[in-house]
Amino acid sequence: MTLSAQISDTYYGKRNVTVYRTYAAPLTGVAAIPESRFVGRSNTLFAADVDVIVYGENFAPAYREGDNSMVVATDTMKNFILKQSIQYPGATLEGMLHFIGTGFLSTYPQMDSLRISAREQCFDGCPVP
Repeated sequence: MTLSAQISDTYYGKRNVTVYRTYAAPLTGVAAIPESRFVGRSNTLFAADVDVIVYGENFAPAYREGDNSMVVATDTMKNFILKQSIQYPGATLEGMLHFIGTGFLSTYPQMDSLRISAREQCFDGCPVP
């Protein structure tokens, strides 16, 4: 009996990249709804933990032959996320993730697709005497 294995959905990624932005663009013009008191925020401090998983058959040789030439190092992913988050001109977490994701795909053509997610760290404002 002959057994064979096939690699499918080749992927890897970087988790828990903590991003802090001070004085990001304020989130204004949010329409009030009865279910929420939220109508915007100053974004004086904006923070999130970002995860990214990149997919591509171009990464398969790293597993099959030990050829890492197409692999983007996870520390490079972390640095890319940090740099892109600083350059992001918008005010929302979703917009920032879109900005980072499209940046990854345009910078690293060996990536077929990616999944990016984040958990926002909320900070309540407090008066400063």
